[in-house]
Amino acid sequence: MGISEQQAELFVQRAFGWGAKARSYWRQEKSEQPADVVQLDAALDFLRQLGSGMSEDEVSRVVKAFPEVLGCDVQQQLQGNVDKLQKDWNLQDRVLVKAVLRQPAVLGYNLDCMGDCAGECNRCWVRF
Repeated sequence: MGISEQQAELFVQRAFGWGAKARSYWRQEKSEQPADVVQLDAALDFLRQLGSGMSEDEVSRVVKAFPEVLGCDVQQQLQGNVDKLQKDWNLQDRVLVKAVLRQPAVLGYNLDCMGDCAGECNRCWVRF
């Protein structure tokens, strides 16, 4: 993916809830979970197949911008959010890929306060 070992370590820390920065995203959902290679591979494979397919450079851009994607459950979180983007915003194929490249955190959204703030703005659909 064209990243250094040090970057990879930081990405894994953020993906699995290690440290203060990761905890601000995951809150109580993940707390210092052991890294799961199967989870990492599944998330990367999901990104590669997203829409009409992402290049390795595009996958790298998403992971660098939103490393927490590596810790998101593929079926529940990632696929669920892609389904929402396809259904609610009719984003398909290359347009879907471009939307994710523009705002990678959309893959981690899990709350829709619909304007009635729930205080978890970093994971809320209102930002999209």
